[in-house]
Formats: sequence, structure tokens, C-alpha cells
Amino acid sequence: MFRLSSEAKAQHSTDKMLTLELQDELFCLCNGHLIERASQNLITNAIRYADNLVEIKANIQNNQLIISVSDDGCGIDGEDEESIFQAFTRLDKSRNKQQGGFGLGLAIVKRIMDWHQGQCTIEKSTLAGAKFSLILQLDEA
Repeated sequence: MFRLSSEAKAQHSTDKMLTLELQDELFCLCNGHLIERASQNLITNAIRYADNLVEIKANIQNNQLIISVSDDGCGIDGEDEESIFQAFTRLDKSRNKQQGGFGLGLAIVKRIMDWHQGQCTIEKSTLAGAKFSLILQLDEA
């Protein structure tokens, strides 16, 4: 089970502004550790590429839990949207491994969402950067 509340488990050390908007407390029957890992990967990437602002939202729409992470960075070109979910893909070749990672974070996110029969989508953020969304189907109760 995954429980998302406004109480942050860990605070990132960053000079970027992070905002969190939740639809009350949200519950989802899933592997909570893995969904937390996927969310953290998206938040870490957003902090890395944001200019100033990262926006995290979670709500339920159409019987789906949607966790979205948006930033005000440079965004991702449309032709790169599919390849970024492949292991060892780093779009900015000038970054070294200490700064840019190994290119595994989004591949891990995709694998986690595949295991949950969910999806991770990417689109242009209203903040001007990228918006990644984790979408999990909720069981009919």
C-alpha cells in the first residue's frame, strides 16, 4: 500500500522552491516502496533540471491515482521523449556521471510502472519545463 500525505518523508537539500499539492490523503493498493522510489526519481530529476521551481501534485481522477512532477527548466524535446525511458540514456552528453547520473532513473520509473500495469507520461509543463506523471489504475471497490 502507498499512502501519500503532505508530511514529507525526506527533505531534499536544494535552493529550488518545491511545492506540494495533494487531494487530501491518497491511498493506493500497490508496492508502496516502489512507487515512492519512482516518485523520488522524478523529483530528483526535476530538481536537477529546474531553474527555480518544482511542483508536485497528486490526485485521483477517473479512478486513477495521478502523481505529477513539473519543473520550470528547459524541458525535453519531443523526439527524445521515448528514448529517455531507456537505460543509460542521458540527453545532456556534456554532463559527467557525478553531475548527471548514469541514465537509469527514468528506466527504473518505467519498469516500476510496467510492474504496476500503470504508465509514466511526459508532456510540456505549464511551468515551461517538463511534466512527468505516474498513473496508477485504482481497483473498483
